[in-house]
Amino acid sequence: MKDFSEYEVDDYLGDPSFREWVSNGGFRQQQAVWTKRLQNNPEQKEIATQARQLLIATAVKEADLPERFVENIIDNTLYEIRNPREEQPVYPLRSFRPVWAAASVVLLILAGLWFLRQNDTPRKDLLADKKAVPANVAMVEKNNLTAHVIPVALPDGSTVLLQPASRISFPEAFGDEKRGVYLSGQAFFEVTKDPQRPFYVFANEMVTRVLGTSFTVSAFDDRSSFTVIVKTGKVNVSSSNKGKGQKTAPAIDLTPNQQVTFHRKELSLVRSDVKISAAPVPATENFYAFNDAPVTEIFKKLSKEYDVNIQIEEKLLAECALTTTLMDEPLFVKLKIICEAIGPGTNFSVLNDTIIINSKGCNQ
Repeated sequence: MKDFSEYEVDDYLGDPSFREWVSNGGFRQQQAVWTKRLQNNPEQKEIATQARQLLIATAVKEADLPERFVENIIDNTLYEIRNPREEQPVYPLRSFRPVWAAASVVLLILAGLWFLRQNDTPRKDLLADKKAVPANVAMVEKNNLTAHVIPVALPDGSTVLLQPASRISFPEAFGDEKRGVYLSGQAFFEVTKDPQRPFYVFANEMVTRVLGTSFTVSAFDDRSSFTVIVKTGKVNVSSSNKGKGQKTAPAIDLTPNQQVTFHRKELSLVRSDVKISAAPVPATENFYAFNDAPVTEIFKKLSKEYDVNIQIEEKLLAECALTTTLMDEPLFVKLKIICEAIGPGTNFSVLNDTIIINSKGCNQ
């Protein structure tokens, strides 16, 4: 048997006693063997926490989840663990008061979606032509007919903030080589990193390609021009060359604080700089550091900065405080972190344009 001091993430995942420890509450079992072992071996605590996060993610049960979804979560999370981004500083492990446990990153969010029947519209054909979806995969369509932003979860763990009068279509499960969605209107995307499967947003004649980043696409059907604005990461914007006999402008790469304007008639692309503070993107930060902060205030801050409705029962959570660092995780992942820290009786669901925090109280 491999020595504990040499354990990697895969070793923890394959250890039955570790899995049982996680399922029974992890660090909340103060006298458990694994709790003491990790407290006495801080050099292994971070690796064990990463494995614990994976186990919690795959243990959460949601209705009607595609079979490929959990596999994507594990693949994406392992990629992040094994390929850390050098420009990001390392922060201390999350802790919660009065819950004596670290908050777990759960890359599992698919609340509030409904699956529609097989779609034979031109949108389906466009995606199929780009080989961004497997053959004979049913499409999901989400329409925002409200006056508020609607949060939408995609099958790979990516999230979308869909603006009013906008529509997004995507397959129940992405293919093994590419991920593709079709947008009409405006949406902000937080895309999970997966270099082996580029992510595409098709908007009539414009195509946006990314690996993992956050950006806004504005492409209403009745407009003469579209825009893409990058908040983090890097995207590539091009024309789908639908017009016969028309020359296609060279593709353009965008980095943070840049936008491209796509003129539909000429099939031309014009790049320019933009102030993110004045752009149609959420006013979120790359990371949040909370020190003994009331969870009610944390929820309110996320609600305001993401411009989404988050409903909480303030009386139940009035005594809950959280010390944590949230990185650039998608919105739903941030919510999972906070809910996990509050206690096993806390979770969230999505009803139309409202995210509802369901809780039994601190450490309940």
